[in-house]
Amino acid sequence: MEKQVIFRDRQELQAGDLSNIGVFSAEAVDRLVREGLTDEKKFSEFTVSKTGTTSVTVAPGTYWSNGERYVREEPHEIDFLSRLPLVTKKIAAVVVIGSEIETNIEPRDILIDVDTGATEPDSVAMQKMRYAEFQVVYGTENSAPQRPTVSTDTVVIAWITLGTTGVDAIERATENEFMSLKRMDLRATELEVWKQAAGEQLTTLGTDISNINDRLRQMADSSVLARIFADVATIKDMLELEDDYSGYGSENFLALDQSISDPDVVGYYAKVEEGVRFPDANASATAIQLFNPQEPSVLVAGNGLCLPRYTEVRRLNIDAYHQPLSLSQYEYQEVQFKTIALSAKRLRFGLARTVCNNSEFWKTGTFDYSKGIFTDKLGRTYQALGTDFDAAYTNAKEKFIRLQEFWYDTEVEYYQERVTTDFTVNGAMVAQTFLNTQAGWLTSFDLYFTQVAATGNVRVLLTKTAGGKPDLSRVIAETTIAAGNLVRGSNPRTASHWTRISLAPTALEAGERYGLVLITSGDHYVGLTQGANYGAGTLFYSTDGAFFQGDLTLDMMMRANFASFTNTRLELDLASLNLSGGINDIDIAFEGITPAGTELHFEVRPEGSGTWFRIGGSGNPFLGLPALVRFRAVFVGTKDLMPGFKLTGSDVTVSRPAVTFRHHTLPRNLPAASQSIKVIAILDYFNEANHNFDVLLDDKQHNVLNIAPATVVDEVLGEGDGTRKRIRRTCEWTSAQIATATNQIAIRSDGTLTAATEVFHVERLTYLTF
Repeated sequence: MEKQVIFRDRQELQAGDLSNIGVFSAEAVDRLVREGLTDEKKFSEFTVSKTGTTSVTVAPGTYWSNGERYVREEPHEIDFLSRLPLVTKKIAAVVVIGSEIETNIEPRDILIDVDTGATEPDSVAMQKMRYAEFQVVYGTENSAPQRPTVSTDTVVIAWITLGTTGVDAIERATENEFMSLKRMDLRATELEVWKQAAGEQLTTLGTDISNINDRLRQMADSSVLARIFADVATIKDMLELEDDYSGYGSENFLALDQSISDPDVVGYYAKVEEGVRFPDANASATAIQLFNPQEPSVLVAGNGLCLPRYTEVRRLNIDAYHQPLSLSQYEYQEVQFKTIALSAKRLRFGLARTVCNNSEFWKTGTFDYSKGIFTDKLGRTYQALGTDFDAAYTNAKEKFIRLQEFWYDTEVEYYQERVTTDFTVNGAMVAQTFLNTQAGWLTSFDLYFTQVAATGNVRVLLTKTAGGKPDLSRVIAETTIAAGNLVRGSNPRTASHWTRISLAPTALEAGERYGLVLITSGDHYVGLTQGANYGAGTLFYSTDGAFFQGDLTLDMMMRANFASFTNTRLELDLASLNLSGGINDIDIAFEGITPAGTELHFEVRPEGSGTWFRIGGSGNPFLGLPALVRFRAVFVGTKDLMPGFKLTGSDVTVSRPAVTFRHHTLPRNLPAASQSIKVIAILDYFNEANHNFDVLLDDKQHNVLNIAPATVVDEVLGEGDGTRKRIRRTCEWTSAQIATATNQIAIRSDGTLTAATEVFHVERLTYLTF
């Protein structure tokens, strides 16, 4: 006890002297608890149990606040009868606050006349008590009730879920419980036993994961098969040639701007997308939107990233203070960095999504994923993401799937350099790398500043690494913290002494190293720790934009907080989709991340139907050409990892194909004038009963148009469902149709349908001249 009251023989004794005995003792105990145990608001005991249909009882216990101890020595009953929800549910928070009261009323004689010694009896409080009081804070009624917002002046001891008939559930707020020294000693003993048994394995776990990841990347990918497929495709092309041909041309129709199509011809009415297809009779495009903008089951970040609702948990904790580091001691410089985007995904589904066999062509060249440019074996370039079908074709960067009625394109890595944004800032630069051992969504960092200046904002970057150093050309998250929001810390064990660096949720891969970069012009100091190997990283400082390794024994103090998801499965209602005349096709494009072990898919429900159809699953919701469909996303994952996608920049297009198309090729120059010409068309999913396809020839040299062929011969290449077939249609012109030999031709193709619900497409067009 720091202070004591001194008593002496024959000394006057005043009431304040006696009161100070208790005051000084209370102050000493408060200080001991505050500095030795906790200065936070906590509670102990206060067990909450259901004692009636609509009531609970709180057992005696203690409330701790800034070292002060408030008690409740008798049970307290709370009845919720008058506050029960009417229809669904609500959550109530039982909170405790502290107050000082005077109690223990006893009779005492009070001196009223000093001279005569006369007294007067009175009943007075003989005890001052720190008393714990209970209050209830109610949330709003909802089918998926949320916890109410509670004042920071109180502490929650339990969350009570109320139904229409009474108390449904009681959840103790264990995060606010007081940790006694005895419990801490038991936990420390358990940790020591656990560390002795598993410590060595966990120490090397981060390295093992990194090694496994590296070995997986070194495995042979599908490019080996792609080269084999390219050779086979070349052989097939050669087998189609006739011995006496003098001119030859072939088109796969993979992309409009790289095909021989001529959309400027009057009457052109076709879509070129992995084949010649029927154009849209009607289409409507909009961004993906939430059905309820205030949807409580998800959190939407400032950049539009939508994730299931989560709370934050700490995964990386480097908080043992050793010494400060001045950021301003390093060179003030111009720093250039570049942010990269989330991976892109595109999902297309509908009756018009017939699979095209010409996709083998994509495997005959090379693809630059960062620019979206495909280069074929002849050097021609295509602005496309590539394609495959009937199976998955995967390399280290992209994945493409083509199934009947379902097309899916995605970039495999979390972040891609397809879209970049350049930035330039000025200041001194310091960085800390760390190894992320478990995949998850990083939501914030906590940094420990031992000294902060009045000016000088701090730019915070989260980067990928190259050679173990932060890579400023691949920044995956960035933010700026104003100097006024920096917290000067004096005790790293106190949460309020750390500066919270909030980020848009950022997906980190297991086994990958990342860099945390600080750029500032302010005279700020960060805390360093010594000998901490949990982050498996290195402290760096920079000169002239190049990182140089710092002290290998020191690391920046930091805490990394990740999302812990409330639910492992979520059905999220999105804005409905509609199209006049009916929907036959849906095209969904967005940026997002679906980590391994998680799943993100979309579902639709036609108006009037009670069945939800998964896009790409069994069944087709568009068979009846519904004009309106409900739309939702389904997230599946774990408490630690869920998929996410951006609403901002997303696009969902619903459409319906026309029942006619007309395609024109560009004029083709022949190596020699000819009157004998063949045009071979490969038609997929062709049903002779419901489909029609005609080829006409234009003699561009002599301006003779729409010349019908002399003969048309069909050869079945494959049976589909018995009625829809893959056929080779050969049309031939002779001197009887081409009166004068021509050295320039163009080809016109016409297709018709009886119904938009059954389509075909032209896979390839080949012409031979003799």
